[in-house]
Parts: sequence; structure tokens; C-alpha cells
Amino acid sequence: MPAYWSICDLALVPLKDTPLFTTVIPSKIFEAMGMGRAILLTAPEGEASQIIRETGAGVIVPPESPAALARTVQELYHDQALLERIATNSIRSAPQFSREKQVRNMIKILEEVVVTSRSYKGHSLPGQ
Repeated sequence: MPAYWSICDLALVPLKDTPLFTTVIPSKIFEAMGMGRAILLTAPEGEASQIIRETGAGVIVPPESPAALARTVQELYHDQALLERIATNSIRSAPQFSREKQVRNMIKILEEVVVTSRSYKGHSLPGQ
């Protein structure tokens, strides 16, 4: 995959305008970040758009809006400085989404659940 990503200037992440896709985070977002590629996300507002917005790793276009998508691609093509700035944000943001960091976050959450369940003061937890 790195060979393919290396020939791209931009990662297009298109999602359909449906409520399901408000909770989906496509893995290609993290691949693009890891390769330092700017991301063009066309999706409903949700978890994926929140990541792109918070990291500055890309541009968000309303889903199922071909005119806005075409206009944005042209703007990025003609503004190489903007494209490079977004790509820099993308590669800088990648480490916070590494598998190692995600596993550590999950372990922390599980440890908190265990501590909470032990201090439940003698009450049984559901399923016990």
C-alpha cells in the first residue's frame, strides 16, 4: 500500500449520505495520515469529519455533492501551498491514531472498568 499512497497527492474518502456513516471511521483516513497525504472527506457530519476537522488533516465536502467535490479538487490542485499544509497536518496527526496508542487507550478503559466494578460496594454487576 505505501507504493500506491506515494503516488497520490490527495486521499479521497467518499461516504454516502446516510446516518450509518456518521459513526464510521474509514481506515483509509489513518493510512493517508501515515503517508502524509491530504484527505478529502465527503461524508455526513460524524466521527470521521470530527477527526479531519480537529487534526486539520483534510477538507470536508458535503456528501453526494459532485459540484462541491469537483470545486474542492480544483481549489486544492491550484493551491499547492494549502495542499502541502494539509498534508503536513496529516502526517503530524498520524501518531495519535497509531495501533499502539489505540491499544493503550483501550487497556486504560478496561482498567477503569475493572476498578469501578471492584468498588461497586458489594452489588452484582449485570451478567454476574
